[in-house]
Amino acid sequence: MIETQNVNFINTKTPSYRFQAGNKAEYKVGYYADILAVDPKGNQISDCAVLITANNTTFSSTNGFGDNQTSFNTESNGHTALPNENRKNSPAITEYYKNYPEGKYLLLSHTATITTPDGRTVSLSGITPDSSWYRKDPNVPTYTITAIIPDDSTGPQITGFAPSTENPFNPGETKNFRVWTDEPLKEMEWYVDGKLVSEGSLNYTWTITKDESVIKFEGSNANGDVSKSWDVWGTGGNSSDLIEFFPEDTSLVKNTGESVYFNVSSGRALTANWFVDGETVLKDSTSLTYSWDTAGVYSVTVSGSTDTESFSNTWEVNVTEPEEPPVENKSIITIIPCENVAPGAQFDLGIKIDPSTPINGAQLDFIFDSSMVSATGVTEGDIFKQSEASTVFNSGTIDNSAGIVKNVYGYILGAVKVSAPGTFATVDLTAGNRTGMAEFNLSNVIISDTSSRSAPYTVTNASVLIDTAPVMDPICYLKSVDEKSALTFKVTAKDADGDKLILSASGLPEGAEFNTGSGDFSWTPAVGQAGVYTFTFEVSDGYLTDSENVTVTVNKLNNPPVIDSFEPPDGSSFSEGERIEVSVNASDADGDLLKYSIMIDGVEYSTENTYVWETGYSSSGNHTIEVAVSDGIEKVTEQNNIYINNYHPRWDVNQDGVVNILDITIIAQNYGSSTVKPYPRWDVNQDGVINIQDLTLAGYYFGETVV
Repeated sequence: MIETQNVNFINTKTPSYRFQAGNKAEYKVGYYADILAVDPKGNQISDCAVLITANNTTFSSTNGFGDNQTSFNTESNGHTALPNENRKNSPAITEYYKNYPEGKYLLLSHTATITTPDGRTVSLSGITPDSSWYRKDPNVPTYTITAIIPDDSTGPQITGFAPSTENPFNPGETKNFRVWTDEPLKEMEWYVDGKLVSEGSLNYTWTITKDESVIKFEGSNANGDVSKSWDVWGTGGNSSDLIEFFPEDTSLVKNTGESVYFNVSSGRALTANWFVDGETVLKDSTSLTYSWDTAGVYSVTVSGSTDTESFSNTWEVNVTEPEEPPVENKSIITIIPCENVAPGAQFDLGIKIDPSTPINGAQLDFIFDSSMVSATGVTEGDIFKQSEASTVFNSGTIDNSAGIVKNVYGYILGAVKVSAPGTFATVDLTAGNRTGMAEFNLSNVIISDTSSRSAPYTVTNASVLIDTAPVMDPICYLKSVDEKSALTFKVTAKDADGDKLILSASGLPEGAEFNTGSGDFSWTPAVGQAGVYTFTFEVSDGYLTDSENVTVTVNKLNNPPVIDSFEPPDGSSFSEGERIEVSVNASDADGDLLKYSIMIDGVEYSTENTYVWETGYSSSGNHTIEVAVSDGIEKVTEQNNIYINNYHPRWDVNQDGVVNILDITIIAQNYGSSTVKPYPRWDVNQDGVINIQDLTLAGYYFGETVV
């Protein structure tokens, strides 16, 4: 039983928090860390400085000898040293610390800062060792953290990931897969063999199976996307011909409803069958996952054979009802955030305590990102001044270089106690010129109850966006445009912080184009796109946005009528006395009602699309026929020229322009004769016989002058 203090356990495998330790024992438990530095192409970088710091400055990382040490270097292979290579340069990181006299277990979080020989730096925060880091062989890393020194390319980059596919993956164990990025991500998704299993986090804990699996992370923000894949195979750490069984312990204690993973593995091919209490539950499988709904003692047996031998193994599983965990009321201590602060602006953050039990004092350290903000002061809140109590308050010590305000505390003088929530302290801050998410945390928190014991609590930390929103410049554009007419304009924006701006558009009409790089917009509405269109342009600096709506009215473009046909054709000739049929056929793409006009030699004769011209013996000569078609908006016209020949009537037999005795005598000379087509002029009625009817027609028009 441990009764000493300041004991440091490195790479020790025990059930969680089960050291046999006395009340006065004080110790910490940690594991070897393997940190690899590479460039974006995966080339290993040697001689990098590796600085490891904890979120609680009281605790330091150690070297392989257990001595406190925070600075290490990468070897020629880009890795920190293994214990058998250089124990002094082999880092070990603390998982938890058991303190005295409270007897509490404090879980630690660490940050690794890697600096290349040429001065490039990347920091990986939130490193939390656990038992999966345990190395059965201290010189075989089980959890490698790969730091990627980013280049100058734009968009988010992965700056680190863990574990490595070179690490062993034992079926039934869990591994914490995670990535680090140089920009906050908006979308974060984890996939196992293509199936979405988790969202909204940079890490995912996966229970390893015997089968090959692909673990994939995909993330994105407004600047771009990133991804990382692990192709892993659960080997059980067995590469020999030995037959190994998992779990190694054959006596297990599990809760009802809790799944248990069993596995048999070998370097040789094998077949196996599984039995629960003697009943066959699975055949021809090297693994079994099983659970029980009823408490009791059960046996699980696997039996089978390889190509050379048979095997059998039995586990005894004591299944119990899970104990209801005691409900521990915890005080809640919260940093009250503000949503957005402009660079250079002054702001404050309140620290609120909501007690779960009467309290009379509290202390804490306030941690902030010194590259983004600086602290200017801390003022006392109202929580301990309830009931007009007298208080003592210490505003702490500000260290803007380290990003911490240490030893902020306050307490009540006298026997007064408080149970109602209130503000413990307000921290005054000034934002720097760097934009982004600034993180604020609390550490070294102690809340004193009325018996001067440490009251349980939970901490809610906060983040504040330091940024000035970009501003979209007013967009100058034509509010109205006709179909088939080009509309162009430019979208511009500015940002007071000088951040890189990203333009985008949504709701664009069909055919419209927007260049997000230059901000140029162009659109020529097609026929049929008349209407009112509203679309939106947005500018983002990666955090904040501004937008402007554009509303454009597209006017319907009239299509004039089209004359499809017009009779008689241009250049036609006729004879006097003929009927001339004038017709026009037209169409309109818009389906408008059409109106017609037919004019002959400038005089309108019809408002229909047809007209019959009865020519006379005075109609000879050149004539112009014009047709006009209108849709009520536009009118189209077309002209055809025709010629009408001068024609003497049949009774002017000799065609001298006068009907007289000369015509009568010609008929008389041929009287009684027969004719055939083409009939001669003396057959006046064109019936093939010269008779009294021909003389009668000539006599009827006797004396007529023919023009």
